[in-house]
Amino acid sequence: MDRSRADQGLMNGFDFLVQNRIQAQMSNQHLPHEERSTIASLKRKNRSNTEIAAMTDRHRTTVWRELKRNSNPSGTYTAPAASKAAARRSAQASCRASRIAPERLEYVEGKLRTAQWSPEEIRNRMKLEGIVPISHESLDRHLWSDKKAGGDLHTNLRHKIRSYRRRGSPRERRGRIPG
Repeated sequence: MDRSRADQGLMNGFDFLVQNRIQAQMSNQHLPHEERSTIASLKRKNRSNTEIAAMTDRHRTTVWRELKRNSNPSGTYTAPAASKAAARRSAQASCRASRIAPERLEYVEGKLRTAQWSPEEIRNRMKLEGIVPISHESLDRHLWSDKKAGGDLHTNLRHKIRSYRRRGSPRERRGRIPG
């Protein structure tokens, strides 16, 4: 592949990304602002996603997904707008029980201890009262983590909290020749 002198200068400017890759390992999931600005500058030079991926040491699907998620409605990609959009999505993510606000947890634990409601009943009551609801799966995860930590929230449930077990024979059948 024949690169012009400007492209060689661009590559030298991005050497810090490769050198600092070991120090700034972000579990290969999140792109830092520097990489977003790199992607934006290479996209302005009409580079393909595969070339951008090779220069930034990312998979081409990661580059494609970044451009798809964070491009403007007009189709242009800018690093500041992409960083803001990613930060907004990260702040809105509510997939972990640790992100449940303490006042909502107090409400949930109060209903569990006093009224012995199920997680589904608590969620539905929160909707009726105008409180931002917590999914019953998140409440179940909170109950499990409390039980593992030695808490007593699970004792306030009407039904015993159980783990799932495998149905059928308890013996292992894989890797054996029958007979």
